[in-house]
Amino acid sequence: ALACTPWAWRNYRALDGVFFVRSNFGLELRMGNHPGAFGAMEVMDARNEHRHPRTHVEEARRVQEIGEVPYMRQAREEAVAWIQANPIAFLRLTISRVIHFWFGPLHRPLEALRITLVLALAVLGMRRVLPRQSVPERAAMLIPLFTFPLVYYVVAYMVRYTLPLFWILSLFAGAEVWSWRRREPPRVRGEDRRERHDEETPRGRRYRAKIEREAGRK
Repeated sequence: ALACTPWAWRNYRALDGVFFVRSNFGLELRMGNHPGAFGAMEVMDARNEHRHPRTHVEEARRVQEIGEVPYMRQAREEAVAWIQANPIAFLRLTISRVIHFWFGPLHRPLEALRITLVLALAVLGMRRVLPRQSVPERAAMLIPLFTFPLVYYVVAYMVRYTLPLFWILSLFAGAEVWSWRRREPPRVRGEDRRERHDEETPRGRRYRAKIEREAGRK
């Protein structure tokens, strides 16, 4: 918060408004929730299905006329009005955005497959990693996964929105893949018998310690 204070002060002086870092949430909300909206921004870009000052001259002029902050406020009001009038369509879009966020851009199947693979490995890795972690360590991993995406469930999906969480998923996925490398190779028939009778060798001592541990657990 302290690091962002100078920028917030700059925004207040330059734009005559108080907001956190950026003022464009209203615009993003409208771009993701309007007649003809789609879950992914790339699809809407291809269809020219949204109004943005960067691509529409009329919208750019409107920003110049009334100012950035009033324009964003007006865009937010338009989006909220549409959501209230179309709750089923909004729910459908939200579900689509959730799926896009976690499984990747469905209109690009290969990339979606890659992201889905990482997600699947991460879920498997969680089963191995989380039980071994303390409560603060689990919180550091899980709180961002549950809270960071919330705002992106109500605006149009873009691939870059998921990048801040990708390192967490990669850690869990890496833990799962690493566990495959640590698995013991299949034993050769008769190996257990040789180890029992050769307890003076390092392998035999390890085998005896293993049997003792298993007996202790029983």
